[in-house]
Amino acid sequence: MSVTVLIKKLKGTTARWLFKEKPELRESLYHHHLWSPSYFARTVGNCSEETIKHYVETQWERPFK
Repeated sequence: MSVTVLIKKLKGTTARWLFKEKPELRESLYHHHLWSPSYFARTVGNCSEETIKHYVETQWERPFK
């Protein structure tokens, strides 16, 4: 299974479960989304902690696709 498929399944499954358990939560979320539509994957050996931190801190600044 590719990383893309794994992340898509993880995000979809957890969002469906959480919204089923707590439907009111959807209204309090940015654009009614639990997850950002993107993800970042890279081997740890070539990615600094600073790079990961920057990605996470700026993820909502990037436009939705």
